[in-house]
Amino acid sequence: MDREIIAVRGRIFRTAVLLLFVVLVGNLFGLMILRHQSWQDQALENRQVRFRMKAPRGRIIDRDGNLLADNMYIADITVPTSALADGVPDSSLYRLLTWFDLPRVETLERLAQQQRKGRRELVVVADAALPQIVTVEERERQLPGVRVQARQRRRYLHGPLFVHVIGHMGEVGQADLDSAGSQRTYRLGDLKGKIGVEARYETSLRGQDGLKLEEVN
Repeated sequence: MDREIIAVRGRIFRTAVLLLFVVLVGNLFGLMILRHQSWQDQALENRQVRFRMKAPRGRIIDRDGNLLADNMYIADITVPTSALADGVPDSSLYRLLTWFDLPRVETLERLAQQQRKGRRELVVVADAALPQIVTVEERERQLPGVRVQARQRRRYLHGPLFVHVIGHMGEVGQADLDSAGSQRTYRLGDLKGKIGVEARYETSLRGQDGLKLEEVN
């Protein structure tokens, strides 16, 4: 009788081990084969940040090839919107305020206004000077989330002379996004042609934005 009990217990034990082994192999198969792509994509998402790369706006020339409008580039120093939570700057934003001797109250209010407009990134210093850019680049480890972003500024070579024909640019607002509906191609703060040639040929002049992936630790 004792031998029969021992034999039964042995079979139960072997069966349990076999079941556990099958479950383990099944889980490994699911992780490594069936859901491999899903886990790989999640791993990449965890260590990669996506940045939108705005396309350079097209130039405007006359029929003789003379340049009427093109772009010049300036640099803005930005922080993510999370850098200002409940009106309190995080460590990176606090350092920028201190190092660049920015007026605290006025700067925080300006950033809060950008938050209320739905901006994803807040411009701390617009059209930054070279020493400010160098400071950010040299101390990037002390400034997590701070970026130097190149921005286009439209340049009209003849000033206001042909403004009634060439037109001008304007900022995209919430009304523009609402009117676009599901066909949205802009974000708040983008620039678009409002009148004249700038508006008439907006689709061609605007170009197509790109995407940049940066690895983070």
